[in-house]
Amino acid sequence: PRPEPIVEREVVERPLSPHIRPRPEPIVEREVVERPLSPHIRLAASLLLLEAFAAARRQSVADFLCEVYGLERVETAVSILINLPQSELAVAPAALRQHVAAIGVNTRTVAELGEQGKELQKYTRQLAAWLKAYDGYVPALHLNTRGGIGQLFDHNNGRIFGLLVGMGVAAAPHQLWIEDPVQMETAAAQ
Repeated sequence: PRPEPIVEREVVERPLSPHIRPRPEPIVEREVVERPLSPHIRLAASLLLLEAFAAARRQSVADFLCEVYGLERVETAVSILINLPQSELAVAPAALRQHVAAIGVNTRTVAELGEQGKELQKYTRQLAAWLKAYDGYVPALHLNTRGGIGQLFDHNNGRIFGLLVGMGVAAAPHQLWIEDPVQMETAAAQ
């Protein structure tokens, strides 16, 4: 059975009639207005109650939910993508020790991509080389060039494809995701 919805109550006060003589204490009519709580307040209240029930049982929220719904507790890692800009390669070893599922970079300018995309290939090769030190750790490499590759090669499909093949070789054995290699002015051109 579904529980009754939580409602917000508001008391509205208004004079009974403008023709009644004023008294020291005005006569008012009280009306209770019931309406559903806003979704934001319901969500916040639900989360607070969930945390409170779990804390009262000295359990984590995940353990409490597993118990309530009769689920088996499993230990799995949450897939996380970290952004590792080319300008911050000094922090790469510390970030790589976290064994995230994917490593991303956002780049667009020709300077960041380098002449013929060489800087981007160099960055990809460097990441792949560092990752060899972590046996069995093969995260995906996610590169969002926001149309920069298309701009670099003036939207020449052959040259763009050549760079993408080179990037795949540089990233091996890691899976390479390239987001938005080309962005055109209109959806039709895209």
